[in-house]
Amino acid sequence: MIHAFIALIPMNTADMTYRVMDVETRTVRIARYGTQVSETLTLERDGKTIKIKLTSQTERFHGRRASFSKGDSVNYDRELKDGMVIDRNSLHKG
Repeated sequence: MIHAFIALIPMNTADMTYRVMDVETRTVRIARYGTQVSETLTLERDGKTIKIKLTSQTERFHGRRASFSKGDSVNYDRELKDGMVIDRNSLHKG
């Protein structure tokens, strides 16, 4: 019975690829916790431009973060919409 249910779930494993058009980085020094980094990326795919925010990280606890630059290709497991906030670890350079 469970197997029949699982077969009905659509399996979309293809990643969506976007090109980074702009990166806005904001750093804030937080006393003994180190530096908190927040980033907003402007991405383009199929002529459509969107802006997303990546979750902030405190460098003292999370260590070195993945950095994105203008012109990079990035992959995400589904379609991104303008204004989304996503976990920075789920966005991968492609």
